[in-house]
Amino acid sequence: MIYTVECSFADPHSEAEWNRFYSVDKLPALISVAGFHTSQRFKAISAGCPVYLALHTIDGLEVLTGDEYRQKGGGNFARWQQHITDWHRNLYDGIGIAPAVNKDELLVLCATGAEPLIQMGLTPSAMHAVALEKFPQHRWMATMPARKAPPVECLAEGVYLYSPITEQLTGSRAVCPFPSQQAGAYTVTAISDGYLSASLSLLSNIDADEADKMQHDAGATDPAAVHINCYLVRGAGRTILIDGGAGGIKQWGGRLHANLRLAGVEPGSVDTILLTHAHPDHVGGLVDAEGQIAFPNAQVLLHQQELAFWQDDANLSRATERARGNFLIARQVFDGYRETLSTFTDGQVLPGIRAMPLPGHTDGHTGYLFESANQSLLVWGDIVHFPHIQIERPDVSIAFDQDPTLAAATRSRLLDMVSSEELLIAGMHLGELGFARIRQSRGRYGLDYET
Repeated sequence: MIYTVECSFADPHSEAEWNRFYSVDKLPALISVAGFHTSQRFKAISAGCPVYLALHTIDGLEVLTGDEYRQKGGGNFARWQQHITDWHRNLYDGIGIAPAVNKDELLVLCATGAEPLIQMGLTPSAMHAVALEKFPQHRWMATMPARKAPPVECLAEGVYLYSPITEQLTGSRAVCPFPSQQAGAYTVTAISDGYLSASLSLLSNIDADEADKMQHDAGATDPAAVHINCYLVRGAGRTILIDGGAGGIKQWGGRLHANLRLAGVEPGSVDTILLTHAHPDHVGGLVDAEGQIAFPNAQVLLHQQELAFWQDDANLSRATERARGNFLIARQVFDGYRETLSTFTDGQVLPGIRAMPLPGHTDGHTGYLFESANQSLLVWGDIVHFPHIQIERPDVSIAFDQDPTLAAATRSRLLDMVSSEELLIAGMHLGELGFARIRQSRGRYGLDYET
């Protein structure tokens, strides 16, 4: 649930000292209370609302009535109490985790409906008051890049913009809903989009019965299930998404957007989308059910050869009926993002992130290497679909590969590299743990998930 505390401060002489107390002392005390999961402070840049907003994620009202909150969370306000005005507290349901708003972003709140935020190109989340003042009864929340914010005098009535005063604090006792790893300046989080089903008969160079046994030996309850990962990347003033999941196409996946919100990220706050390639289970979630773009403020980057392949009418004319559908989905996505679509060949695509061409699965299939002196990370795309089969048997390809022989050669080369360098890897079809290392022993490779 979302717990909001709003107020203004009437004494400019002690306001700076009070702000230091709230940000440096009170906020860390609050986040240490059991049941508090995130805390962040904001200052309104719009008129007509309390100047200060504290936004928390908590388990429920009982957190605010417990002894630990009374002991730690109350704070010593006596010194400033006479100057605190327009003070309001509310507890809202409807949003699981408050978004983490970066310093170059703004929080947007509205109590009159979703439409004013939609007209700003945002994707608002709705919440309704369940306790405390219960006013406003309903609110809509979104985030947006500060550079795209309209002048405050042009805002619709009831729309308020807030700039973050602090970074979002996360409780040490909070359970992170998704696995994360630090790589250089970035925190990389594996976000599950769900599963697709692919028959083991689609694999080549292995008998279906042997493949089934390998899946069962690895603990798979459904041997045909292929997990879909996307990766959320935050840091260096950016919110990046690597691949967009399937979006429910063919009843595949479709959990990305809900899980992003659980991670505290609204679609409008994503500023960059890096594509490993343009198969439906990687781009389907970039548009909504009506075919409109789902990430309205994002620039989309992909390999030049990948875009060229899907845009080539000769390739479309040679495609099978199933593959023709893939072309139409990719082209719909490219068309929707045409104003922000860019291509690259190789090298650094963003600070600290280098594109690594990994051909075979598709013409422009690309991995992304996060380079760091402490811990580097390679997001390797679709090097494998069935990890416990294709890592042990890199010669096994799948019917989705455009060039199965080249895909197998790329897989073998990459497995040798990441195992010898002990490089942390992430992959779109690894399990929900999202991150792993490859070990090599007696000429065979194995997979060890990071936990």
